[in-house]
Amino acid sequence: MFYQPQIGYANGKMFGVEALLRWNHPKEGLIKPEDFIAIVEDSELIIELGEWVLSESSKQVKSWQEQGCENLYLSVNVSIKQFFHHNFIGKIKEIFEETGYNLERLDLEITESLAIKDVEYAKDIFDKLRHLGISISMDDFGTGYSSLNHLKNFSIDRLKIDGSLVRDIEHDEKARTIIDTIIVMARNLKLLSLAEQVETVEQEAYLKSIGCNEVQGYLYSEPLTGDDMGEFLANNYNASLLNRVDVS
Repeated sequence: MFYQPQIGYANGKMFGVEALLRWNHPKEGLIKPEDFIAIVEDSELIIELGEWVLSESSKQVKSWQEQGCENLYLSVNVSIKQFFHHNFIGKIKEIFEETGYNLERLDLEITESLAIKDVEYAKDIFDKLRHLGISISMDDFGTGYSSLNHLKNFSIDRLKIDGSLVRDIEHDEKARTIIDTIIVMARNLKLLSLAEQVETVEQEAYLKSIGCNEVQGYLYSEPLTGDDMGEFLANNYNASLLNRVDVS
């Protein structure tokens, strides 16, 4: 498990961490999920793996909360097979009863393309998750094929702007226009907006200027192991991590 900080523009401080999986291959070293998750998703192993991620990451974040980071959120990606598993909600309850983690500090990331595979089912699951106190982020927003009409019916909390759009902010007017539109739409729907893969102060300044709520990316920290994130939190949890760029 690796963890990457998530930062709010309001005060520049960390509010959460996203749990990120790496495969420590005996010969190839650390392999990112985009290079192996597709293979795992072809088997039922993805369900077991997803449950392991929820269990391990919640135990880790709970320990940081007990060490002084009381309000820290945990954000975890959900795979398509997990989401459509007949006992998805039951498994979440079971895992978090075992770990003792506060579900009101859990955010599940679900892609928009996953949500529209079965809209009525997704609506029902979202409602049940929200009833448990869990917040929901729609991941990779701006790259899928969903109808915006569905957005008003889904009980979600946040739109997570895909990094491919963020990377193009500085040289692509169309990317900026799309991001502008997503952030305005999120604000009008009373949703939060989070931009991922922020890597430069110019990207950060632009996102701040158009009212983005939250950011995540290598500008603040690369994904860290549990031990390294523990040290990062000890040094930075109550500090502003934003580069104070004047964008007025």
